[in-house]
Amino acid sequence: MIALDLQWKVTHPANPPAGDGMSLGLYYGDELIAEAQATWQFLVRFDVTLWASEGCYQAHMDLTDPIRQTLAWQYGATKTLAMWLLTAEGDFTCHGVVKTDEGIDLAWDPTHDFGYEYALRAPGLDPMITIDASYEMSVGGKPGFMNMGVTAAGNLGLPALVTLALAIANEQPRLLHRPPQRYR
Repeated sequence: MIALDLQWKVTHPANPPAGDGMSLGLYYGDELIAEAQATWQFLVRFDVTLWASEGCYQAHMDLTDPIRQTLAWQYGATKTLAMWLLTAEGDFTCHGVVKTDEGIDLAWDPTHDFGYEYALRAPGLDPMITIDASYEMSVGGKPGFMNMGVTAAGNLGLPALVTLALAIANEQPRLLHRPPQRYR
């Protein structure tokens, strides 16, 4: 088994300057394997809907909550498959924990201090998912890059985790959770 390198490409960008949504395609080479729609409201919410062969998945980030609780589930299901909670935040990046419906806690950490690439992993294991923010938001790094590590193989909640990761990686650089700072 090998890891898969994938690419998120913006198919319909947010409307400048504030924008409140974008469409993305997830590609394996030239093959489109999933589509996503992100919508948001400053200081209120960030939502992602993902359509893949496994079904439709959604993630909702509550920007009114200081820990930005984010829930991910399969459309039509009655239970949450994964939940992200903020544990620390710097000027550029954030750290968190993802709690799965299987009772597993996964770490969400930046791969470096400057940039928007993150790794989702079980303690002591290689990353399950590594993801960078989409093209218009990325700073350095590999914009839109996503790697599905070998530790992701066989995980039935993987589409929900991808939806969750896409939401976190693309909200953080927009800082939709922070009121604007005024300088004098």
